[in-house]
Amino acid sequence: MPILTGYGGVENPNWVVFHSFEPGVASFGLDGVITALGLHLFGPDFIGRTQDAAQRCELILQVLREHRLLWIWDNFESVRELPGPTGATPALDAAEQQRMRDFLHAVARDGQSGVILTSRTPEDWLGDVRRLELGGLTTGEAAEMAEDVLRPYPTGRTRRNERAFAELMEWLGGHPLSLRLLLPQLERMSAGDLLAVLKGNTRTLPAGFVGEGRLASLGASLKYSLDHVVPDERERALALALFEGVVDEDVLASFAEADGVPARFAQVTKDVWSALLKRLTGIGVLTELGGGMYGLHPALPAYLMAEWRQLTGEGFVAEHVAAEHALLAAYAMFGDWLLRQIRSGAAETAFALLDRQRRTMGRLLGLALTQRRYREAQALMEPLNEFWDVRGLRQEAHGWVDRCRAALEDKKSTPPDLAGEVGAFWLFATGREAKRALKAGELDLAHRTYDAIRQKLEISDGPDQQPRLAVIYHNLGAVAQDRGDLATAEQWSRKALEIFEALGDRPSLASSYHQLGMVAQDRGDLAAAEQWSRKALEIFEALGNRPGLARSYSKRKTKCQI
Repeated sequence: MPILTGYGGVENPNWVVFHSFEPGVASFGLDGVITALGLHLFGPDFIGRTQDAAQRCELILQVLREHRLLWIWDNFESVRELPGPTGATPALDAAEQQRMRDFLHAVARDGQSGVILTSRTPEDWLGDVRRLELGGLTTGEAAEMAEDVLRPYPTGRTRRNERAFAELMEWLGGHPLSLRLLLPQLERMSAGDLLAVLKGNTRTLPAGFVGEGRLASLGASLKYSLDHVVPDERERALALALFEGVVDEDVLASFAEADGVPARFAQVTKDVWSALLKRLTGIGVLTELGGGMYGLHPALPAYLMAEWRQLTGEGFVAEHVAAEHALLAAYAMFGDWLLRQIRSGAAETAFALLDRQRRTMGRLLGLALTQRRYREAQALMEPLNEFWDVRGLRQEAHGWVDRCRAALEDKKSTPPDLAGEVGAFWLFATGREAKRALKAGELDLAHRTYDAIRQKLEISDGPDQQPRLAVIYHNLGAVAQDRGDLATAEQWSRKALEIFEALGDRPSLASSYHQLGMVAQDRGDLAAAEQWSRKALEIFEALGNRPGLARSYSKRKTKCQI
């Protein structure tokens, strides 16, 4: 299990299975890595067909014992040594660190497979493992990459015979990003002229973006590329400094229409943004991903932020704050759209977008919490919750709930008043946490969380109080049933049933009948179980509720088997 340490931005070969601990996304520990590989190997059924994290871990260990795989863990420093500053969770605690060590040692001891970790730090906490420090590409490797980059450029290839080409390659220091960005320019200018321009650029970089040593070429490379963009486009491009990893032209269009957006970005249409992004792709600082999304050159946001600060001077802070608010509003709209997609049957499309953009969404969720913009926070967190649940990222979700509760509750952990945006957001965040705990079999946590919601609801009022209480009673009944406390389960279920009957809520009535039928069956009262199940089945059939029908038929089949 070697650890490769070195500069950021040095590319890794595309080997068998690759996992990135992305900066800016909450570290989700061993369970998240296991889930990612399981989804890669087995598809979406990996979550549904495994009982819990322990079973998923054992299944992956079995695969690694029986098959030869090479598993790359990139950006591993974000797990412990350098956690992402915009993520929800801190570095892994001692227990999670031990789980990670135990897993890696089990792979090294028993498996046919191997794991390579890439990190900017030595990761001494992993103990006695092999460590290899990497710098830039060697002279030979850089020459191979130059051959590959220049293949589409016939004039550029001939420039390799110029004396200045060797000096240019030495000055670039084997940095892959600089090589990819700059070498295509040899199609239109000599190696000597390009080198002269780059050396001049290192003296005119914006304050706050100063490369050192072999990284000096990176800033000069970016400046040289951006100098080919006309001034009005270059001003608009400053908005890309607000994004993490991926920029989306639809979000940019909404951003340009948001209240209070800085004038340099206001009312820029989607077509204009699209043209700008394609132009930046053409000069090598973006990568087209499809669907109106573009990957950012890793150094581009920091460079643009420094240029923005230089351009606006003392007005930078106010303009940057206004731009952040506008982007938050745009992403809140995007979050609402994603949730509609998930609920309308286009979940895979929504999850693909979330996978690309959750770093930016996570940063903005943190901003919304800090600035108490709870409607926008909920608009971001609702689709993210769906993504976390379907990907099995429970620890990441738990970290965000903890952060939300710290922002919403007082120092004594007293929940907020349930009226208004803050109350709705607290109910959503804690309710989803309780649901995850129930599904994971963490019944004490589920009970505590549901009961805290119940206590707050029972002393509140408002038009939504009774429907919300009924849902909580129903869920407390489910927790009690899973605990084996059938008397308490029936009490909570009947309290929920009374409210659903008073409200005339037929779908929820069917769910209550179904739950009471399961409680009766667990108690051994098969006649009562049959009665409750028939009542549920009648409603599910009338409503055309196919999932509900499936549950009812499954329960009746179970009774027949008994």
